Amino acid sequence: MTALADGGMVSCFANIEGQCIVVKIDDDGNFAWGEKGIVALDGISCFRAQLVPCHHEGFWVMAYDEQALRLRYYHSDGTPGGKQITLSESDSVNVVFGQMVLDDDNNVFAVYMKEKWAVSYYYNKKICVAKYSPEGEQLTS
Repeated sequence: MTALADGGMVSCFANIEGQCIVVKIDDDGNFAWGEKGIVALDGISCFRAQLVPCHHEGFWVMAYDEQALRLRYYHSDGTPGGKQITLSESDSVNVVFGQMVLDDDNNVFAVYMKEKWAVSYYYNKKICVAKYSPEGEQLTS
């Protein structure tokens, strides 16, 4: 849950279907996008979701499932600002446990882990960082 620059508050969570949902409550206490909110990330069975508010307008949402991590920028009115970003590898490598850090231009650094699955444990873990613009373009590898 986080506050936005427009006075509203957004919260994200996984619903019973595993979708990543974002709900906004405006400064009058009303559900700005309805009580059901919006499905923020497509093609995901959401395990963990998080939000980062931008400096002037909008927010970033990130979530991961068993194989991939997804993130996307949204304007304060709930419309997406760019394309959805999907970070994934081969079937044997999971991309999970992401965190986001915002820069001064509302670009986001995605920090995440790649790990290889072997029968009953994970190994060959790598911590990765990539920077993305609100339009969904990768700025650094």
